[in-house]
Amino acid sequence: MMSHCVVDRTTQTAQNDPDCLARVADSPLVAVGGRAEEMAGLFTTDGELELDGTVEHGRERLLEIYRKPFEAVRPIPTVHNHVIDLDGDQATGYCAPALRMVQEGEAVTAAAHQEDLFEWEEGV
Repeated sequence: MMSHCVVDRTTQTAQNDPDCLARVADSPLVAVGGRAEEMAGLFTTDGELELDGTVEHGRERLLEIYRKPFEAVRPIPTVHNHVIDLDGDQATGYCAPALRMVQEGEAVTAAAHQEDLFEWEEGV
């Protein structure tokens, strides 16, 4: 998975303020709450999501993608080994999310490797 997310403070501040990337760290809570609009809002307007070899573009399209599973199965993600590397005005990250959900009466667990590129959008 590759996503382009919005970070709402400077990376310079992030190096001194552990709460700076809280919006990214709270994304599992957004998923558990079924808040598709907030999840899509973590992406830049031209953000990308690569999933199973398909790349989807744009916040509106990503909202469509998140809305359906959030309404149907309400995934419960756990994020493991989340690392964010700060380098001046840029940041990259990776983690190993696991998703638990009930789909059609069956318990399902899915695992993934996620890579993120954090970009500035409109000064934030």
